[in-house]
Amino acid sequence: MNVNTTGKDFIKKWESGGKAELTVKDDGFGNLTVGYGHKVVTADKLKAGDKITQTKADSFFTSDLGAVETAINKHPKVGSMTQVMYNATASLLYNVGTSPVTTTTNDLYKALNSDATYKSPISTTAKDAVVTAFTYTKANGKRVEGLVNRRNAELNVFLSTTDKIYISMT
Repeated sequence: MNVNTTGKDFIKKWESGGKAELTVKDDGFGNLTVGYGHKVVTADKLKAGDKITQTKADSFFTSDLGAVETAINKHPKVGSMTQVMYNATASLLYNVGTSPVTTTTNDLYKALNSDATYKSPISTTAKDAVVTAFTYTKANGKRVEGLVNRRNAELNVFLSTTDKIYISMT
């Protein structure tokens, strides 16, 4: 599977409001980012204040998303996922990294590896497990409202619901 256009637009919206940031900036948590939330690494040869082109921003996005898709596609139950589940999972991993689906002891790995997650309607137990798996809401040890909002949006996509609050700021 791959993230479809709807999923790509969703990720871009949460990463940069839908428009690539063409100037390398600190994300407010000590990480240099550019484009659609691309975390600058040494190999990029970029520093704060450097400018990139839209083409480079698109290239970073494609590469970063490719790594996420590869990690999800190695998951044992990827064939059970709907497109919306796949998109929501990709959005989460694009933001937090791929270890939640590659580490067998991780809550997300466990939730995605449970047949109960893919039954319709999803059981309360399975839904609670998915919600627990999407609780990556902290940066530098503090809960961040933007991450809480993003996780709730991702959960609404994953669970095919609308405007439900699964994770609170407290």
